[in-house]
Amino acid sequence: MASPRLSNDDQLELAMDDLVRLGSVLDEVSILVTGPDQVSIVTRDRNDGFPAKVIAYEAFGEAQARQLVATEARGHKVVVANRISEPARKYLAAQGWIWLDRRIGAHIPIGRRDIEVRYAGHSALTGETDGSDGSPVLRLPRPAADGPIRGRAGIAYAAAVLCSPSDPPSFRKVADAVNMSPTAISNAVKHLVAAGLLAADNKPTLPELFWALAEVWNPLKVVAIATAPDPKHNDFTSQVDRLDQPGWALGGDLAAAELGAPVFNTERRPWLWVPTQVELRRAQRTFGPAKWSDRAAALSAPPTPLVCRYRRPPTPGGAGWPLPHPVFAALELARDPGRGREILSQWTPDGVDVVWR
Repeated sequence: MASPRLSNDDQLELAMDDLVRLGSVLDEVSILVTGPDQVSIVTRDRNDGFPAKVIAYEAFGEAQARQLVATEARGHKVVVANRISEPARKYLAAQGWIWLDRRIGAHIPIGRRDIEVRYAGHSALTGETDGSDGSPVLRLPRPAADGPIRGRAGIAYAAAVLCSPSDPPSFRKVADAVNMSPTAISNAVKHLVAAGLLAADNKPTLPELFWALAEVWNPLKVVAIATAPDPKHNDFTSQVDRLDQPGWALGGDLAAAELGAPVFNTERRPWLWVPTQVELRRAQRTFGPAKWSDRAAALSAPPTPLVCRYRRPPTPGGAGWPLPHPVFAALELARDPGRGREILSQWTPDGVDVVWR
């Protein structure tokens, strides 16, 4: 939950993280950060989405809502706050604005209908059953409170330092790689240091940092597709021959096995990391959606863009896709508390620091 002591920049960065997290659990919408105060709302039916300006507050009332609507330039807007009064929520919705109230949920108008999200427990208090236009309300669990690894910046720096534990990267280098500000990375690092997961020189506390990151390591979006992509497909930025550029990467058990992990009985249908949610949506339309049980492959947007930046050449005789850094394969295995931990206890990749034990 945001704090009154947060600066405007910190409030805005927290709002961006909340919006990305919300988009990650919605089937019809993805929310992508495109600038310091800008997001793109991408729907299942569009490639490009539409831009929206994000405005962050601690608390927000009807008078503020009316003043803001009267003074802001035209265009889509998103108001994010710890508390948005009921009159303010109704007024913003009537004006076609998006809102996210961290206590209650969110309102997202797309086209001729609205997506209404309500967090667990809210409807029991209000008796609310429908959105402002009569559309059904999506019930979601309330987001968990942030731990020491907070939002996109915390995940990015924790992942980067685990990939290079003896020579931690600079804040600017990581910020440039994930399209964030160095200040956002620096603030996230302060939480890691305070939690004892990083030392004063930013070197990681091992294996504690790895397992703390594993607890929050989840794809932003996963879709099943009916036709498996070819690594040489020209319509997408797979970048098989340009590993210095962001591109697609093999994930799941297949990637772990090709990297040398003792994984047996692997799922032969590929799991692929795709650099952006926009490209993931476009690929889903190209290769056709499928039920999970009938999928030819799975596509997923990674927890941090570094997964699609820190890539390795395909294995001769393998699936033909570039491989992720072994730390990312290890984080995927760590999500399975039984089998994954057993595999990690036996895996020592060549030329890589074993940060998980």
